[in-house]
Amino acid sequence: MRFLSVKHMGLREKLLLFFTLFILAPIITAGIFIYISSEQYVEERIHKETLQTLSLLNQNVNRLLAGYESQLNYVYDHEDIIKQLAEERGASSMPDDSINRYLRDSVRGKDDIESIYLFPLNKPSFYFYDNKGSGLFKEMYDQNLDWKRSLDAHAKGVIWFPTYRMLPNQYYTANSYYFMVGLQIRNVFDVLQPIGSVMMNLKIGALDHIAEDIRASNNGFLLIADASGNVIWHHNPDSMGENIQQTAFFQNVQKHKANFNSQELNGKQYKISYVQSEYNQWYYISFVPYVDILAETAYLKKFIVLTVVISGFIFLLLAGLTTIYIAKPLRRMVLAMKNINKDNLQIQFNPDSRDEIGVLQHAYNNMNNKIVRLVEEVRMVTLKEKEAELRAIRAQINPHFVYNTLDTINWMAIEKQENDISSMITSLSDIMRYAIKPGETTATIEEELIWVKNYLYVQKTRYEDRFNVSFEVDERVLKCWIPRLLLQPYMENAILHGLEDVEEGGEIAVVIRLNEEESMIVFEIRDNGKGMDEATLQHVRERRSESIGIYNMDDRLKLEFGAGFGVSIESIAGTGTRVAIIVPYVKTQGQSDV
Repeated sequence: MRFLSVKHMGLREKLLLFFTLFILAPIITAGIFIYISSEQYVEERIHKETLQTLSLLNQNVNRLLAGYESQLNYVYDHEDIIKQLAEERGASSMPDDSINRYLRDSVRGKDDIESIYLFPLNKPSFYFYDNKGSGLFKEMYDQNLDWKRSLDAHAKGVIWFPTYRMLPNQYYTANSYYFMVGLQIRNVFDVLQPIGSVMMNLKIGALDHIAEDIRASNNGFLLIADASGNVIWHHNPDSMGENIQQTAFFQNVQKHKANFNSQELNGKQYKISYVQSEYNQWYYISFVPYVDILAETAYLKKFIVLTVVISGFIFLLLAGLTTIYIAKPLRRMVLAMKNINKDNLQIQFNPDSRDEIGVLQHAYNNMNNKIVRLVEEVRMVTLKEKEAELRAIRAQINPHFVYNTLDTINWMAIEKQENDISSMITSLSDIMRYAIKPGETTATIEEELIWVKNYLYVQKTRYEDRFNVSFEVDERVLKCWIPRLLLQPYMENAILHGLEDVEEGGEIAVVIRLNEEESMIVFEIRDNGKGMDEATLQHVRERRSESIGIYNMDDRLKLEFGAGFGVSIESIAGTGTRVAIIVPYVKTQGQSDV
C-alpha cells in the first residue's frame, strides 16, 4: 500500500519525498551523530589543549629551575671557597665575611631567591645570605633532619626539596611558602670527597608568575607535585606542601594508567590530565570539572541543533523552490494535454529555457501545430468529400435515362450513316458510365487508359485534331490499382490551358513506368504548350489558383498513401509543362510480376 500511495503522488510530492529521504535525512542523521559525539569531542579537545598547556608550563618551569641550578654550580668557580670548605675544623684561610659577601653578590638582583646557605661538612659554622637573618631558616633546618640526609645521599647533581611553609613572623604577617634546591659540594682538587652543601630558598612567587593564570577551564585548577607526592605548587596556597601520595588519582598517575582519566574529588567529578618532567620527575597535573565540559558541550549541542535546523529550513525552502521550478511547467503541460482531449488546441507555450522542459514545450508546440493542421486538413477533406458526394448524387439523377437517350441518338446516327457522330456518342457514353460508376473509387491502369483514350477522342474531335497524343506504358502495371479518374484533371489542364493557343502541332505524351526498387508507379503528362512563368508556377504550387481538381487529387494521394506520394508540376514559359503523379505499386489479386 505504501508503494501504491507513492506511485499515485504528484511529481512535486515525489521530488520533495526524494529530497527529504536521500538528502535531508542524512543531514539530520549526521547532526544527531555529531550531537551525541559532541561530549567525547569536547573531552578530547580539552585533553589535547591541556596537554599542550602542561607541556609548555613544564618547559618554562624547567628553564627556570635550570637557571637556579646553574646559580648553585657557580660555587665551583671560586677556588678559594672550595679550599676553605676542604680545610679541617678550626683552620681558616679565608675570612667568613668574604664568603658571605660572595653569597650575597651571587643572588643580588634576583628577587625570587629568598636566601642561600653554605654548610661546611667538617665545621660547625655556616655561611649565608638572608635578609631575615639566619635564625628562622636555621631553626627549620635543624628540625628537618631529612633535608641533610637527602643531600648526603644525593651525591650527584642538585636535589629539589618539597615546598615548605614558614609561619608569620616579625618579617611576614602571613604564611609564606618556599621551595628549595640543594647541592652537595665535592672537593674537585682531591678525590671528590664531600666537603659541604649549598642550599637556596626560592619564593613560591617564582612559580606563581608562570602557573597562576593557567587554567584548562573556567573552574579548573592545576598543581605541581614531585615524584613522592609532595605538592610543590597549587592554585590554593593552603594545599602547598601537602602530600598526595595516597590519593587515588595520584596513584593512577604514578602507575601511568592513562594521562586522561576521570576521578571523583570532594564529591565532584573531574577529568585529569598530566605530564611528567624528564628534568626532575615533577608532575604537572590539571583538573577540569565535568560541569565545565558539560557547559561547553551544551553550547556545542545548541550550535549543532541550530545549524541543523537552519540548514534543514534552507534545504526545504530550496527543495520547494526547485520542485516548483520543475513541476509547475510540467503541470501546465499536463493541463494542456488534457485540453487536447477536450478539443481545445489554443494553448501554446513560450519556452524561456533551453533545458529538457524547454525542449518538451517546443515539442508540444510543434505537436499541437501539426494536430491543428491535420484537423484542418481532415475538415477540408471531409467538406470536399461531402461536396463530391453531393455532385455525385446530382450526377446520378436517373443515369439510365441518360444512357438510354444517348443509345437512341447513337442508333439514329447509325441509321443515317453518321459514323463520326456515332463514335462520339459511344465514347461519351463510355466516359459517363466510367465516371459515375457507383460504389467504386479505384480502377486498374488498363481501365483508366481506356477512359483516357475515349476522353481524348472526344477532345480531339472538338479541337479538330490540333494536337496528337502518344502513350508509353510499362505493361507490367496495367493490372495495378489506382484511384479512379486519376489522370482526368491533368489531361484536361493540358488540353484546355497548355494547348489553348496552339492551332496545330500540339503534342501530349503520357508515360507510365514502374519503379520496382521504391515500389511505386510514376505517371508523366507532358505537353508542348505555352507553359507557365516562374511567378505563375509558384502561384499554382501555393494553391492560389482555381485548379481545385489538381489540388484535390494531390491531397487525396497524400492522405491515402502518405507524404511520399502525390503530384508535382514543372513548367517553362513557351516550352511546356510536365506533371508527375506518383502512386504506390498495388497489384490486383492474382497478378504476377512478369
